[in-house]
Amino acid sequence: MAITLGCSDNPTKQAKFQDSRSFEQILGTHFNSVEKKHYSPPSFEALTIPEINKTSAIWGATGRDDQGNIYLGVSSRPNQNNTAYLYQYSPEYSQFSPQSDVISELKKSGLHEEGMSQNKIHSKIYQANDGYLYFTSFDEKGENAKKGIPPKHGGHLWRKKPKAKNWEHILATKEALIALNTNGQYIYSLGYWGHVLYQFDTLSEQVKSINLKSLNQHISRNFLVTPKGHVFVPYILNTEENQVAVTLNQYDSDLVLVSTHSLEHYLNLSEYSQHGIISYTTMKNGDIYFITGQGALYSLKLSDNNSYEVNFEIFLDDEQQKGSYLASLFTLDGQNFLAALGRQKSTPGYSWIVYETSLKVMASFPISSINKKTLLYGSVTRDDQGNLYIVGTDMTNKKQHKPTIIKASYN
Repeated sequence: MAITLGCSDNPTKQAKFQDSRSFEQILGTHFNSVEKKHYSPPSFEALTIPEINKTSAIWGATGRDDQGNIYLGVSSRPNQNNTAYLYQYSPEYSQFSPQSDVISELKKSGLHEEGMSQNKIHSKIYQANDGYLYFTSFDEKGENAKKGIPPKHGGHLWRKKPKAKNWEHILATKEALIALNTNGQYIYSLGYWGHVLYQFDTLSEQVKSINLKSLNQHISRNFLVTPKGHVFVPYILNTEENQVAVTLNQYDSDLVLVSTHSLEHYLNLSEYSQHGIISYTTMKNGDIYFITGQGALYSLKLSDNNSYEVNFEIFLDDEQQKGSYLASLFTLDGQNFLAALGRQKSTPGYSWIVYETSLKVMASFPISSINKKTLLYGSVTRDDQGNLYIVGTDMTNKKQHKPTIIKASYN
């Protein structure tokens, strides 16, 4: 494990930047009041990044900075290009700006080795209270889930300022760092196999880690972080009765286990490769809603006695059955209104789903304009105009998958 840091900002300057940030900016999203138009599906506009032939997918790697610029981590296939790219998109000017790629930045940092691969930026991209954007990259060469073998070249934690082209290298790990989340101060990243959790404190610039040793090398595509900096990570274990169970483990900012919460509708236990928590979003009061690979919507709320409660809400499916895959989740108002895009088990193609948390009522709308041969992901990320960003890959051409970017708009 290696840590290489550039010069930190002046602490006074960091404090001023932190104090000027809204909760929306810390979450990397935007809230707006709900109107009648929001009870119908938005319009969907396809965006195209430059140099598209070098890449294959955007695996939910979206984010934004405090000025409203959108960021996209664009991945390539293993053995095809062997590096992943970062792009900035300006909603105001509808322009993409390349922000370098992983292999180029490893070379600049003096960390590159011959034959090295870092073909994925899979994580969310968050701006923290120190002004930096944080994200992770990783390799896939040589990995083996059944044997618990990590990829040959592991993963890396990076940061950059929004206006900077060069990145700063924070951490190298033997695990593939697939997911990242933050409360503004603590940067958490999750590695596989078995759920290895890393924490980088932006104030002390110290790194901590803990290995959850989740059963059968399961890995979740996302995990949750509360405004207080507590982190919630799925965990698969064998019970005393020799049965398999799933819990959502709560750790405090010292990475001490605080509590465990049962997740009944998390995955089919005969298929450990399912994607775990596939989407999530945070409300104005800090409540978090998330969807599992079984299509189950859960809530994570702070109770009156200052402890967290995890509750199953609903299967987001017209027939109220498990099995839908809804890997994009947003809140519009941050209070009561959720919106999700994905595939319902009971409906062919894609559906747009709205859910009111206070009434526990959902409505779904088939979306015929989205290609059925795409895989779509991405939560949380919205620009200052309220547009929602959903990303993925177009598999129409089996030999050359292409990144997909959809801007969903109610304007």
